[in-house]
Amino acid sequence: MRRGRAIARDEEEDELEMTPMIDVVFLLLIFFIFATKFPKQEGKLEASLPAKAQGASKPKTIVIVEITDNGKLLVNGQDYTADQLSALLQKLSDLDPEQPVVIKGQPNARHQRVVDALNACAKANITRISFTGL
Repeated sequence: MRRGRAIARDEEEDELEMTPMIDVVFLLLIFFIFATKFPKQEGKLEASLPAKAQGASKPKTIVIVEITDNGKLLVNGQDYTADQLSALLQKLSDLDPEQPVVIKGQPNARHQRVVDALNACAKANITRISFTGL
């Protein structure tokens, strides 16, 4: 008789419990109810879009001023003095008032040369300046 009881217990253990299944179904139902409401609310949001540009604007050319360890100011591989750099930046600023400039200094570059590059930017009224190291 013990064998019969053991078989009966095994059969009872094989039953699937429905309570967790119902919980999962209700959670999925709640999720999909909320998920379908989001697109309707997004359509009601007001957004001001920028006006369409009159002409095709070309991307801005970034001027990279590299300051070497020996104190040279390089723009596109050419050596410039502080006055020459100022004149170059002034010409570029006249063409585009929002001309971006990146000052790239090598690890042992002298701080005075960085200040010279910043002064050249200030003389040319360039305000979009970024710094990076090598």
